Amino acid sequence: MNTGIILRNDNGNDRRVEALVSPEQGMTLQSFRTNNIEVIAQRWFRPFCRFAGEGGPLIGPYFYRPEVSSPCEKNGHEQRIYAVAPKGSAYVPWHYENNGSRLCAMLCGADRFNDRPLRDIHGGDFEFNIDFNLMEDSLRISFEAQAEFLPSIGLWYHYALPMGKGRLYLPIQNDTCQQDKLGTLPDYRIGNQGQMLDLVLDQSLDHVFPICAGEIAMATDIFFLRIIPEEGVRSLIVHHSSNDDLVCIAPTAGEKQLCHVQKIIVRLKTELLN
Repeated sequence: MNTGIILRNDNGNDRRVEALVSPEQGMTLQSFRTNNIEVIAQRWFRPFCRFAGEGGPLIGPYFYRPEVSSPCEKNGHEQRIYAVAPKGSAYVPWHYENNGSRLCAMLCGADRFNDRPLRDIHGGDFEFNIDFNLMEDSLRISFEAQAEFLPSIGLWYHYALPMGKGRLYLPIQNDTCQQDKLGTLPDYRIGNQGQMLDLVLDQSLDHVFPICAGEIAMATDIFFLRIIPEEGVRSLIVHHSSNDDLVCIAPTAGEKQLCHVQKIIVRLKTELLN
């Protein structure tokens, strides 16, 4: 049974912050708590643990391209080999070091799966690095990819939405393309001189938003979550089913920025409302 690695930072005050990361399941951020208030949706994580879920929390570290035939087949069907495995696929173990408040992990083309180098499975060499650094009041996550192929990286986390109620605030690019995209939303408001999108989370959402500099924030009746991009974040995937008690908010490097080296840095910070 995978229990994960607990990151703690004893800051000597009344604010207790801790994170739980699961290296055996693709460096999944299983939990992020402030004073025991959980912001990672545990209802999503439980089936992810049992069945490897419908997708992994790290976008990018997978070894499959639809235009390239894969040497990995299972029962006559192509098997995807993921660093973070969706249902029906296999986990690839990461190398990691942990000092109590920081966890650094690496995966590269020389690592092996079923006694084969991962570079041979994919058809190109690569190195992925992720760094979880628990600070005094927040969790800083740095995710970097260097590859012969073109990776597209992101952090696909599902956050708790207590009682299915909340609002999402996004710093958006105010241009014609974005205005066309907003026209597909059932309910939204624009504030801050046209640069801040205010979404009520009582509607179904499945959108990709180009974003500009600024904080992403989610307000609930219990906590206020800040997702603070520090480097490399150019778009945001938002997925939510109406009246559900979780929402996926995934900062990514953006498809238009495909290059052989990508890096994103995001900081998570929770403010409790009572």
